[in-house]
Amino acid sequence: MSLARLVGEYFVAGIDARMRITPSLLQRAAKLGIEAVVLAPICDAVGEGWQRWASLLGMHVDAQPASNFASEASSEAAADVESALSTPARPETDAVSSPRAAPAALPGLSIDVVCADETTRAHVCELLARQGHRVRSFADANIALATVLTDLPDLVVIDLTACAPAARRLCTTRRATVIGKDLYLIGMIAPNDSADALDQLRAATAVASAQGSSAGPDTGLDDYLCLPIDPASLLLRLRCARRMIGLRAVSSRARDDLGKLAAELAVAKRRLQRALLIDGQTGLPNRRHAFERLEHEWAVSTRHRRPLSCMGLDIDQFRQINAAHGHAAGDKALGRLAAVLRESARTDDVICRMGGEEFMVISPDTDSIGAATGARKLHAAVGEAFRSGLGGAPGQRTLTLSIGVATRDASVRDVESLVRLSDEALQTAKREGSDRVCVAMTPAAARAVALTPPRTADSGVT
Repeated sequence: MSLARLVGEYFVAGIDARMRITPSLLQRAAKLGIEAVVLAPICDAVGEGWQRWASLLGMHVDAQPASNFASEASSEAAADVESALSTPARPETDAVSSPRAAPAALPGLSIDVVCADETTRAHVCELLARQGHRVRSFADANIALATVLTDLPDLVVIDLTACAPAARRLCTTRRATVIGKDLYLIGMIAPNDSADALDQLRAATAVASAQGSSAGPDTGLDDYLCLPIDPASLLLRLRCARRMIGLRAVSSRARDDLGKLAAELAVAKRRLQRALLIDGQTGLPNRRHAFERLEHEWAVSTRHRRPLSCMGLDIDQFRQINAAHGHAAGDKALGRLAAVLRESARTDDVICRMGGEEFMVISPDTDSIGAATGARKLHAAVGEAFRSGLGGAPGQRTLTLSIGVATRDASVRDVESLVRLSDEALQTAKREGSDRVCVAMTPAAARAVALTPPRTADSGVT
């Protein structure tokens, strides 16, 4: 907003006042990372637009012509460049002790200069060092290639004329590696190559925009300089490089933050899924998971023509247990029961808590005989675990279990019918006195029993 205010003041001020406002305007823009050469056309467009609107509204304004501001801005920028290059960088102690030096104390960049020509290399290194940057120089691009990709400097200034093959290999290798993609590259080229370099950079920018990359694959460069090196041009390139490096650092931190956020969201998602599908008290799958799994096993049973059984389990007189021993004892008994069921069930069985004192066991690929055998095993294991009472001390109330077993056959049309059959068998076990296993008999199963005598006395309990 302060920059916009200064732009407005510039266009409404007189000639003398404009000359005084221009330095402040350029200084404010520089703090925002806007170069004078970029600011000039922006302000020129503002002035021209103001004049057009004033003409449409019939107002008289004395707006500064575009060419004048551009000239003033260019002269101010040139003076700024000359001043910066002629002033040696102050030591860090001066920057700390001097209040006036603190605002301009930006951290220097780590820069590698790769140039076979000793004179040019020394000249560039001197210019960079005077700006407070940390500079390393290489005469051999092959050595620089190995060092750059290991140490990862902020910026590389490389001569593309004297060591062209190795230099171009450095550019392409840098673009091909993940760790080198954020490395900023400035190429030094011969004056007669500037047009081709500019065309390649434009093409690279177009490719980058289409692919979401920071540079194109043709050059591997972010910017270029014509030989011999002009100090003002080098300083302007460094300013652009510093801004781009800062933006890339921000982007990298944002990617890291997004990665951490994605990981946290994944963990939260898994916890939410667990909360939705797992009973918090016993750690067993809950009612929702039970029906989802039963639907899945039903589909598998249908597709592969395999048997499927399910059991309904209910703790006998659980309310009396809570009333006599307290809810804490009841909760402890539920956890202990869940552990016993997990230890005693088959590997493929899925044990779920349906709520309260009710449980379900899903037995894939299990016929009625196998399901009845498994139910008796669970019943016996629970009886043995709680033989001495809830707390393991003689004389305490014991915990017993009633189980109803149902198996899919031709008369069972869907999951709901299978669950209803197991529930009917469970209710039969309750009516018969609890603490027992009952197997549901479907019409198809009854016909099978009529044709084949029972294997044992209680194999057809209904």
